[in-house]
Amino acid sequence: MRDFVGATTVAIPVVNEVTQGGIITAFRLEEAVLWGLTWGAWFKIGMAVALGLLIIERSISIHRQLKGKYYEH
Repeated sequence: MRDFVGATTVAIPVVNEVTQGGIITAFRLEEAVLWGLTWGAWFKIGMAVALGLLIIERSISIHRQLKGKYYEH
């Protein structure tokens, strides 16, 4: 077990340097998850705003149609 830990301690930084950051460490994984949650949250906020604007636009359109229909007679 001790040999495995020693080899891993040396091998991971070497392989990471050779692959130019190819190994995902726990810290990089945490950053990726944080950014993913942040982008997901912004997407949900944008979709909520778009849905709200769509509901407002549709309700105004329906109101104008009903207003024109009942006031023409």
